[in-house]
Amino acid sequence: MRIRALTDEDAPAWREIRARMLREHPEAFGEDADEFLARELPELCDRIRDGRVMGAWIDGTLAGTVGWFVGRGAKRKHVAEIWGMYVAPETRRAGAARALLRAAVEASDAVGVRVWELGVEENNHSALKLYESEGFAVWGVERDAYRFSGRSVNVLHMSRFADA
Repeated sequence: MRIRALTDEDAPAWREIRARMLREHPEAFGEDADEFLARELPELCDRIRDGRVMGAWIDGTLAGTVGWFVGRGAKRKHVAEIWGMYVAPETRRAGAARALLRAAVEASDAVGVRVWELGVEENNHSALKLYESEGFAVWGVERDAYRFSGRSVNVLHMSRFADA
């Protein structure tokens, strides 16, 4: 397995895996698959760069992704939001999710981030377990965070602190 930041050349592979994650798990992500797929390639390249998307490559295939944003403004530069964590089901249990999460934390730590935040669908117990094992703790619940297909989804908000 190889973890690395995605580049513009990876945009088609990212489009494919992100569309898959949005279709397979609409409860877990705030973006709609059809809206995502309507985006043009240059916009995807911008999102890869702006969202600092990283990928886990297994046997030459993009098997998982995660991104991170640094907080906007001088008072939030020490905070990063982890987003878009996904590993394809057929490659799970190989350590890709943990490796991606650690790579995002390490990369953001290198630019001065001291607090990491993320949101996770409240029934995603495997993700919760992973995040807790990596030092994240739940601090709040966003009720009715997403709505689709007549469903309402609650999101748990979690944080990790560098000094904890």
